[in-house]
Amino acid sequence: MKVIKFQRFFLALLAIILDLVIIGLSYQLVFYFRHGYFLFPDSIHFNEYLSFFVISVLIIVLSFHINGVYKHRRAFFSLDEIKYVFNGLFNAFIVSLLLIFAGKAYIYSRAVVLSWYLLNLVLLSIFHFFYRRIEGLFYSMGFGIKNIAVIGTNETSRDIQKKLERFPSHGMHFVGFISIAPSKKYDAAILGDIKQINEIIRKYRISEIIFSDDRLNDIKRLEIIRSIQYDVNVIIASSLFEVISSELSITEIYGIPTLSVAPSPLKGFNYILKRLVDICAALCVIIVGAPFFIVIAILIKIDSKGPVFFGQLRVTKNNRIFKCLKFRSMVANAEEIKSKIKHLNEKTDGPIFKMKNDPRITKMGKFLRRWSIDEFPQFINVLTGDMSLVGPRPPIPREVEEYESWHLDRLSATQGITGLWQVSGRSELSFEEMVKLDLFYIEHWSLWLDIKIILKTIPAIFSQKGAY
Repeated sequence: MKVIKFQRFFLALLAIILDLVIIGLSYQLVFYFRHGYFLFPDSIHFNEYLSFFVISVLIIVLSFHINGVYKHRRAFFSLDEIKYVFNGLFNAFIVSLLLIFAGKAYIYSRAVVLSWYLLNLVLLSIFHFFYRRIEGLFYSMGFGIKNIAVIGTNETSRDIQKKLERFPSHGMHFVGFISIAPSKKYDAAILGDIKQINEIIRKYRISEIIFSDDRLNDIKRLEIIRSIQYDVNVIIASSLFEVISSELSITEIYGIPTLSVAPSPLKGFNYILKRLVDICAALCVIIVGAPFFIVIAILIKIDSKGPVFFGQLRVTKNNRIFKCLKFRSMVANAEEIKSKIKHLNEKTDGPIFKMKNDPRITKMGKFLRRWSIDEFPQFINVLTGDMSLVGPRPPIPREVEEYESWHLDRLSATQGITGLWQVSGRSELSFEEMVKLDLFYIEHWSLWLDIKIILKTIPAIFSQKGAY
């Protein structure tokens, strides 16, 4: 475990060293473009700017550390690195300005300082965007990876196993389960029971223990934690948290620790902001894409009989029914044929109907669906307020009738053209996973999250993974 800590420290130290190189390079570039020469010991301004540069570098590195730039993250969007770098540099910039004015150091050019921080923002954002991927390669090769054991063998435990094995680049390796009681049935994934927990930690070099079985009460969990003789990180998971996707925080009521569930952020000013972005983006796409849409319409008419657009009744926020527009990608009598092939549905875990080789899809329709072009008319739905750029995908009324009560929470937000599950596997995800991702999006919404999903939608479309 000490080896793992050293390896992760090495990765963080490597990032800091490379940051220093980039910061120094950007400072030289800014100074050159401002004064026409590089800042070297024999230059006229070297001594004047040296102290400011050294102090500013220390402030930036410290600010990066405080803002979590060098922190290991279990799961991340690479684009998140831009946000962390921006926060770190913004805080450092404010501190640097305060030092300049407090010390009355007016010899330093504000243009140089501002340009330097702006160039740092560009270069360091690009670097950390790719550095996280390089870090993931290290983890995939076993460098700095944490061994994880899960206490419990229930459905939540198995789900954690799948997630850990699916993302080896996140720096976590699933070793096995620790059963609550001795198991009578042989299972290669079970390392032993909780009475053997210290032996298991030592033998398999476990760095982290995850409690995931709700059959263990709080007292029993506490007894197990206190019995652990090694320095390991302990995490308590619960199947309840999979449904309650809101932001959770630990609070205290009269000395009793409690979990506080935050309300959805998609209200008030945030809702207005999201709607304004939707309107502006939809207008731009419709105006710029009009010639392209006309060509698509002509090709659809040539390919098969029927209308250019297909309007299907869908459900949006607060169970409101609306007509969702698409370029027609199926034969005109698609709904009639569907009743005859319903038994061929490949989505057996939910109310959604999906087939990889659906006979109702036309030749032009296959092309449109493969590249998600069939959904472009939905920008009209966005303009009218029936849909949003980003949000849960709108279901058809028959699907909603088969929803369980907690599934209905995905209808608490305006449905979108793209969403979190579309960039996380598209049609390859199970229905339950889709709903959980939708709920996570609703309860953790931010404009930055929308931007990330939109940016990740583009490569998801070109990869064509799970699109049919």
